[in-house]
Amino acid sequence: MNYDELVPKPFEVLIRGHEDTPAGYACPTCGAVFSPRSFRDRTDALELAARHASEHCAQVCACGARAATSPCPGCRAKALAVTEKERFLRAKKVSHEGYEGPLYCPELGGDNQGYFACLADLHARFAAANVDAPPYAWACETITFRLDAQQVVGRALEAHHEGATGGLSPDAISRLQQTLDEWCAELPVIVTYEPDYSRAVLLGDLKARAPAA
Repeated sequence: MNYDELVPKPFEVLIRGHEDTPAGYACPTCGAVFSPRSFRDRTDALELAARHASEHCAQVCACGARAATSPCPGCRAKALAVTEKERFLRAKKVSHEGYEGPLYCPELGGDNQGYFACLADLHARFAAANVDAPPYAWACETITFRLDAQQVVGRALEAHHEGATGGLSPDAISRLQQTLDEWCAELPVIVTYEPDYSRAVLLGDLKARAPAA
């Protein structure tokens, strides 16, 4: 990745009726404007204005590259790859045979952002994309929507004096919890998945055949 790919492109500043040539350039992060008039003694004044605008909020990465963020995209990708490798080495390896539950496979992305309700859904995704199965996917924990009475009361009393919860008996909290549980049970099922990086589901020859639904 070269310098120009790392540094974000500046915005052109145009004057109505004279759109053929930019009047200057603006920093894509903060909007600071740079005019070629500041470099009137240079034949490349417009290019210098563009360069100053693009670099205005750029940062210097530890590798020496300038980018909109630090670390730069290249270093960030390397760090993520190292983290992923270390996670996999530490994780318990689980065969996809007999595995039941949601999975997380960011390589497949899509509208579900890499989350799949089951192995069959994951298989359908990479089969439809006509790509090989990744070597593994992460198991997921299922989080079902629930309201905690203690937390609800605590947040409701944040604006009140310290110790305001002292007047609420455990029985009162328990009765509120029962009411909240009954209310949540009446709602449509709301489920969220979170990667469980302690378990790596080995996909092996999954592409060779569709798993049972």
